[in-house]
Amino acid sequence: MLRILILLAFSFNLSAENNPQKYQADTVSIKQAIGKLRASDMALSKDIAALNNQVSASINSNNIVVKESRVLIEEVNKLIQVQSAQQKDLLDVMDQAKEIKESKADLTLSIASDEMAIEWNFWSAVIIAFGSFIIALGSFGITIVILKKTLTSETQKHTQALESNLNETKLLNRNQIDTQLDIAKQQNENVANDLQAQISISDNQLTTQLKSVSKQTEEAHLLKIDEFRQAWINTFREDISVLFKSFITLKDFYSIEEGFFIAWDILKRAERSKCDVYNELLELADQETNPTKRVQAKLRINLNENYIKSVEYSSNAREQFVQYKNEFREFNNLHATIIEQKTKVMLMFNPRGTPDEKDIVAKLDSIHQRLIPSQRTFMPQGDKDAVVEALKDLQPAIQDMLKIEWNRVKRAKFD
Repeated sequence: MLRILILLAFSFNLSAENNPQKYQADTVSIKQAIGKLRASDMALSKDIAALNNQVSASINSNNIVVKESRVLIEEVNKLIQVQSAQQKDLLDVMDQAKEIKESKADLTLSIASDEMAIEWNFWSAVIIAFGSFIIALGSFGITIVILKKTLTSETQKHTQALESNLNETKLLNRNQIDTQLDIAKQQNENVANDLQAQISISDNQLTTQLKSVSKQTEEAHLLKIDEFRQAWINTFREDISVLFKSFITLKDFYSIEEGFFIAWDILKRAERSKCDVYNELLELADQETNPTKRVQAKLRINLNENYIKSVEYSSNAREQFVQYKNEFREFNNLHATIIEQKTKVMLMFNPRGTPDEKDIVAKLDSIHQRLIPSQRTFMPQGDKDAVVEALKDLQPAIQDMLKIEWNRVKRAKFD
């Protein structure tokens, strides 16, 4: 029971001094302290065993005294039995004497002369028996008192010795336990201080590592942004170069394929002439108030001589234009390519855009408008020269914009 109490007290002290979730290190020193407590517990067990031996020895000694007392009591009983036998004999003698008196025998003078002696012997025997009884009873009482005093004295001595040894053992064990607990407490404090120092060092290391990782992440992020920006610059250079090439190709197409544009112009004029004649005839027919005549006039449009000539002229122009269908396809493809490339370039800019980007987009739109045929099918020389000049003016603006982006890649600082 004492061992369990010691272990519970030590466990409570350990649980009060430390948080098991926070301090789980240096269990070797705690195990050593527990080993010392176990050794102290074993020493205490040995002391208790020695006390038990002493108690057993005292009990054995008391048993011996009890046995001796029993022997004395048996001897006293024997003496009492002897006295009882003597008293019985004496009573028998007295009974015989009484019988002699009652027999009223005629005694002789010699016998009468011994009557007094007989009485003296009788009363002497009675006194002796009574004295022996008193002496035996007193001896028995004295023996009992002596035995009681002896047993009480021995019991008190052994009890005092046991209490003294037990108190000394308790005091020694308490001192040992207090010493062990102080040592364990000091060790726990040292462990706690070591853990706190290790935690502080770990926190500092983690903080340093986090700062380093954060810095590396930021550098990697900036590097990735620089890579994207460099890729954007390279893509923009390629796309704007292809767009310049397409602009120049379309401008030269107007000069190289003059036959195609002449045939296209003739076709457009013929189509417009046919539409004009038809619209004039339709307008004249609509002027008729009579519905029947109005319908007849509209049906006669297809039989009108001027309308037939315009249809024939348009058909001839279309047959001539069919010869240039490959050139027409190439022209449309080139025009669609310019629209696609210009759209890609414009989509690479921010929707809000910087002033330089807005200026580039405005110049690209101006060049494209000059190259798009509206009503005309040919391009004046002035427009061709204007396209060339616009392309020349656009190059420095693109170079300035790319320089700004390149400086961002190099992380250059500008006011």
